[in-house]
Amino acid sequence: MTNTIAAIRNALGIRKPRRRLPRGPQPAPGAKIISGDLRMEVLQGMSPQLWAWLMNLGWRKAMYKYDRRRYAEIPAQWVAELNGAPADQWDRMLASGAAAARGQGPLPPFRSQAVGWNAPDLEFLSDSQRMV
Repeated sequence: MTNTIAAIRNALGIRKPRRRLPRGPQPAPGAKIISGDLRMEVLQGMSPQLWAWLMNLGWRKAMYKYDRRRYAEIPAQWVAELNGAPADQWDRMLASGAAAARGQGPLPPFRSQAVGWNAPDLEFLSDSQRMV
């Protein structure tokens, strides 16, 4: 029954996209934040500037404890690297962590001083999402 109703709603175009969650204060360490199909855990040491940058990209604190949606989890090692990185590398590091979470990119080793950050190109991000 519910599948039939869902199919009718889809066919008639009644469904509306979810609105973005409201901006909020920086979440405590251990909290989960989400953006689209990605999720990461907030670690100790996240700067307010990094949180503001992530909010500009659409990251918000997960509001529901028992969320049934499926997310690609960004590994904790990538999040730790993101926390300690300079601001000019955040976009490449986040893109690399997202690719690793989705199984599309390289897994650690992380960044090396000689080679630089090992991340895919950011061509899939729009200009408004890059905001660095």
